[in-house]
Amino acid sequence: MNTKKLFSVIKIKEVYGNIPSEITTLAADSRKIKEGSVFVCIRGNTVDGHDFLDSAIEKGAKVVVVEELPEKMREDIAYVKVPNTDRALAYLANCYYDYPSEKLRIIGVTGTNGKTTISTAINDILRGQGYKTGVTGTIVVDINGNIFPSKNTTSDVLTVQETLHKMVDEGVTDVVMEVSSHGLSLGRLWGVDFQTGIFTNLTQDHLDFHGTMENYKQAKGLLFAQMGQDIKKEKVAILNADDKTSEYYQTITSASVITYGIDNKADFQAINIVYREDKTEFDLVYPSGTQHIEMPFVGKFNVSNMLSVIVALFEKGIPMERIAEGLQKIKPANGRMERVVEDEKRFVFIDYAHTPDGVEKVLDSVKLFANPKRKVFFVIGTGGNRDKLKRPIMGKLASERADFVIFTTDNPRFEPWEEIMEQLAGGAIDDNFECIGDREKAIFRAIELAQEGDTVVIAGKGHETYQIIGSKKHPFNDKEVVLRAMQKYHL
Repeated sequence: MNTKKLFSVIKIKEVYGNIPSEITTLAADSRKIKEGSVFVCIRGNTVDGHDFLDSAIEKGAKVVVVEELPEKMREDIAYVKVPNTDRALAYLANCYYDYPSEKLRIIGVTGTNGKTTISTAINDILRGQGYKTGVTGTIVVDINGNIFPSKNTTSDVLTVQETLHKMVDEGVTDVVMEVSSHGLSLGRLWGVDFQTGIFTNLTQDHLDFHGTMENYKQAKGLLFAQMGQDIKKEKVAILNADDKTSEYYQTITSASVITYGIDNKADFQAINIVYREDKTEFDLVYPSGTQHIEMPFVGKFNVSNMLSVIVALFEKGIPMERIAEGLQKIKPANGRMERVVEDEKRFVFIDYAHTPDGVEKVLDSVKLFANPKRKVFFVIGTGGNRDKLKRPIMGKLASERADFVIFTTDNPRFEPWEEIMEQLAGGAIDDNFECIGDREKAIFRAIELAQEGDTVVIAGKGHETYQIIGSKKHPFNDKEVVLRAMQKYHL
């Protein structure tokens, strides 16, 4: 790529050496350097790219972008000093990949819970209507049906732009992106042109990173604050009327606002809701009339999720009748209130709930269809080296809402699992719990205790297929463990 064009998009303090007229690649990871590359030094939480300058140069980098110049500089290397390498990388990446988001219609989904369920549903229905679609999120990156594993909810800025560029090359027209507060705060989405933004909810999570709920709220709000700046493009913010945070987001966006809700008055509102163990039905009241909706999702929180899906699709011009048909056909995302087996004697679900709000909503939803004369068993853990303040809250909510709770491990990382479980159990309001450090044994115990008509919910991991102990990922799949347990107990 021509470097005159590339470096014209960033603010440069100083340049030492001669910048070559062409470069081969743009990288922020020294392991991905090729001959003729530009290497951008990014300061991370644990790693500083400036420490890898020599390695990058040895591998062929000809231009390095830095915040601080090294003591010794080589004459055959160009050193470009900038005020902020994170921001510089965002601008460089957008230019290098030819501003791919401007060639796509992108929906961004943000909020504490519901992002994957909403993104998956929108994508499935759009694809069913003949759209060429792409998804980036917690579970996978999907480019027109080609699936790739995802490392983070929101990837680094280079990967984001590279992925969008690939989508353009593959003929994708419409994209759904899960947007995390980390990604927004760290500038991973700088330059992404969102047509639509969806807000699900804001509840306690990630305070280890943001510090306060106010900071967390403002981080999520960056999606909406950055919309609507181009008056030539119609932008839409889809906000949850049942979450007070939406009032704040409405004041900071210049995009058109559409609300959805259950309990509070909204532009798109669900009434006459009927909950069952395998599906939910409701009547949708919206500006053009009413529509009966039936969907294979359970729980009140999924009614809220699907309302946002309906709004996003309706705004794209899809007739409401087709949206309703699409909702009947799609399947829940992996590990999101996923029923493990169609067994009428016992109801076993796995879910990704790993926040206080997630625990509360999952158990409240189960109570809506579970036999009140039978018991609800709940298996829950929480990640190590993450927000510790939420642990006793989760323990309290679990013991209040489930008949019996088994506290266990869930990616303890470098933290002693005994301490994590002690903090979870410390919030319990009753003695209706056990602590079992081995997650597999905890799941087996829940299945063993459950009798005919009871419900078991295994929470925390959902789609994950690993257990992080220390820095290593060990294979672990809640669904597979449940199936083995049911086989052992002849269920």
